[in-house]
Amino acid sequence: MSNNETNTCNIFDTFLDNFIIKRKLFLYDKFKDNCMLERNDYMLNNSSLVIALYNGKGGGTGYTVRIAKKKGLETIIIEP
Repeated sequence: MSNNETNTCNIFDTFLDNFIIKRKLFLYDKFKDNCMLERNDYMLNNSSLVIALYNGKGGGTGYTVRIAKKKGLETIIIEP
C-alpha cells in the first residue's frame, strides 16, 4: 500500500472512530412523533455535505434529500 493510500485509510478510520462509532445523537430521551425528522433537520443544520442511500421514493430519506437540496447543501445520492 502506498503512503497516500495508507494516509487515506488512517483519515477514514479516524473519521469513523470519532464521528460514526463514538458519537451518538439523541435529541430526546424517549421516542416521540416526528423525532426522526427532527434528528434529520438537526443533522442538516450541522452539515455541509449529505450522502444518502436513496431509492427515489418518499419517506424520511426523501424529505431529508429535498431539504438538503433546498438549503443548497452538496448532496450525493447512492441508488440501492
